[in-house]
Amino acid sequence: MDEKVEILLNKINIDKEHYQYFSDAKMSKIKINSHTNNWNIFIEKETLLPLEIYEELEEKKNLLDPKANLSKIL
Repeated sequence: MDEKVEILLNKINIDKEHYQYFSDAKMSKIKINSHTNNWNIFIEKETLLPLEIYEELEEKKNLLDPKANLSKIL
Protein backbone atom coordinates (compact mmCIF):
# COMPACT_ATOMS: atom_id res chain seq x y z
CA MET A 1 0.00 0.00 0.00
CA ASP A 2 1.18 3.48 -0.86
CA GLU A 3 2.27 5.44 2.24
CA LYS A 4 0.00 8.37 1.29
CA VAL A 5 -3.03 6.08 1.02
CA GLU A 6 -2.24 4.65 4.45
CA ILE A 7 -2.05 8.17 5.93
CA LEU A 8 -5.41 8.98 4.33
CA LEU A 9 -7.04 5.81 5.68
CA ASN A 10 -5.70 6.54 9.15
CA LYS A 11 -6.92 10.14 8.99
CA ILE A 12 -10.48 9.18 8.06
CA ASN A 13 -10.47 6.28 10.51
CA ILE A 14 -11.17 3.39 8.13
CA ASP A 15 -11.44 0.06 9.92
CA LYS A 16 -7.92 -1.47 9.97
CA GLU A 17 -9.35 -4.81 8.87
CA HIS A 18 -10.27 -3.14 5.56
CA TYR A 19 -6.71 -2.03 4.78
CA GLN A 20 -6.21 -5.30 2.89
CA TYR A 21 -8.40 -3.95 0.08
CA PHE A 22 -5.93 -1.11 -0.48
CA SER A 23 -2.76 -3.19 -0.81
CA ASP A 24 -2.46 -2.24 -4.50
CA ALA A 25 -3.71 1.35 -4.07
CA LYS A 26 -1.66 4.43 -4.89
CA MET A 27 -2.57 8.10 -4.45
CA SER A 28 -1.85 9.65 -7.84
CA LYS A 29 -2.85 13.28 -7.30
CA ILE A 30 -4.86 15.82 -5.35
CA LYS A 31 -6.67 18.55 -7.30
CA ILE A 32 -7.98 21.67 -5.59
CA ASN A 33 -10.42 24.08 -7.23
CA SER A 34 -9.61 27.46 -5.69
CA HIS A 35 -12.85 29.02 -6.97
CA THR A 36 -15.19 26.54 -5.29
CA ASN A 37 -12.80 25.37 -2.56
CA ASN A 38 -13.54 21.75 -3.57
CA TRP A 39 -10.82 19.17 -3.76
CA ASN A 40 -10.43 15.70 -5.23
CA ILE A 41 -8.14 12.90 -4.15
CA PHE A 42 -7.34 10.43 -6.93
CA ILE A 43 -6.51 6.86 -5.95
CA GLU A 44 -5.32 4.33 -8.51
CA LYS A 45 -6.15 0.70 -7.89
CA GLU A 46 -6.05 -2.44 -10.02
CA THR A 47 -9.31 -3.91 -8.76
CA LEU A 48 -12.66 -2.51 -7.68
CA LEU A 49 -13.41 -2.12 -4.01
CA PRO A 50 -16.22 -4.16 -2.48
CA LEU A 51 -19.35 -2.04 -2.16
CA GLU A 52 -19.29 -1.92 1.65
CA ILE A 53 -15.69 -0.60 1.62
CA TYR A 54 -16.52 2.02 -1.00
CA GLU A 55 -19.54 3.11 1.06
CA GLU A 56 -17.35 3.40 4.15
CA LEU A 57 -14.95 5.65 2.21
CA GLU A 58 -17.83 7.81 1.01
CA GLU A 59 -19.23 8.11 4.51
CA LYS A 60 -15.94 8.93 6.22
CA LYS A 61 -14.44 11.28 3.63
CA ASN A 62 -16.26 14.12 5.34
CA LEU A 63 -13.86 13.71 8.26
CA LEU A 64 -11.25 15.27 5.96
CA ASP A 65 -13.45 18.08 4.73
CA PRO A 66 -17.15 18.23 3.74
CA LYS A 67 -16.06 19.31 0.24
CA ALA A 68 -13.59 16.44 -0.27
CA ASN A 69 -14.16 13.93 -3.05
CA LEU A 70 -12.39 10.61 -3.42
CA SER A 71 -11.94 9.45 -6.98
CA LYS A 72 -10.80 6.06 -8.19
CA ILE A 73 -8.92 5.61 -11.42
CA LEU A 74 -8.36 2.17 -12.95
